[in-house]
Amino acid sequence: MNPKHLFIAGLWLFTLLSSRALTLPPVLSDGVVFQRGHPIRLWGWSTPGSTVTAELSGSSAMATTDDTGQWRIQLSARQMLSGHLLVRSSDGQSLTVRDPLLGQVWLCGGQSNMAMPLRRSDGRNKVHPITGTNTSPVIRLFRAAGGKFELPEGRWLPATVRHARAFSAICYLTGRAIGEALNEPVGLIDMSVGATRVAAWDPGASAGRTLSDQPFTRTLKNRPGYSFDTVVAPQAPFSAKGLIWYQGEGDAHREPDHYARDLVAALTAWRNQWEAPELPIALIQLPGYSLAPSPSGWKAIQRAQKTAVKQLTNAELVPAQDLTFSQLHPTEKAEISRRTARQILQRWY
Repeated sequence: MNPKHLFIAGLWLFTLLSSRALTLPPVLSDGVVFQRGHPIRLWGWSTPGSTVTAELSGSSAMATTDDTGQWRIQLSARQMLSGHLLVRSSDGQSLTVRDPLLGQVWLCGGQSNMAMPLRRSDGRNKVHPITGTNTSPVIRLFRAAGGKFELPEGRWLPATVRHARAFSAICYLTGRAIGEALNEPVGLIDMSVGATRVAAWDPGASAGRTLSDQPFTRTLKNRPGYSFDTVVAPQAPFSAKGLIWYQGEGDAHREPDHYARDLVAALTAWRNQWEAPELPIALIQLPGYSLAPSPSGWKAIQRAQKTAVKQLTNAELVPAQDLTFSQLHPTEKAEISRRTARQILQRWY
């Protein structure tokens, strides 16, 4: 082969192998809701060494990708938003994120009582048409990966009746109440995974500890830090107003004496991942459970949740121990959601 042709072929092959498609994480997709008044954090991947530029509503910023192709851009906080988000790479690639909104973004985490869909709760008929009025704010839903659910994962979806009823009841009902009170759009990101212990949500829990002492914990999702690494980390550091947390049932008959310590560690890890050391946290206390296998362990978790809130800054306990149910997964989610929204609105708005 002609040396010149060989050089050109080699250059083409090198370019092909070193190039990488311009991509964004699923949370930065069409219909995304950005937190009003917070910096807009964008990140993704492209060809190593290329320059990536992001433009949104008259504001732009750029960054150079690292050796792995990762890049990150932060746009200034804003109160108004128009147009689409355009992301371009110096190698000629471009992406458009359509129909973004500004509003109130709340993260929702925990286990099965947070994950329980609206259709199974007493709030299943409390879904309004989406009109963007005082009585029906625009709500958009994002279900992170982490389990088998009727709602598609990794996409922003409008809170239609069908979508809302497949979404977390507490997350939706609380978010809707916030939107109605403030008369602005709400974005809800549900990251709950049923039957998870608190250590599964703490990336530091894997150091020096094992959860394999009980059959319940020998599932992949309950390996220390696993749910955090696979469900939480991919969504961060997306800007959000705060976190609604409902978990503890899985720890009630195992290690309740250490729960306050472990819970503080897990929620601190969430804040660190979001680069928000004062991220507001609304912690829902376990309601009473009349058939708890270990009544003393259940009450210990309730007390530990109070202790954890005192140890965490900028956190609020949503009291629920005065409510008593005969089921581990009670369908009565409307009252807990009402209390959660009230605490959030009183403390952070």
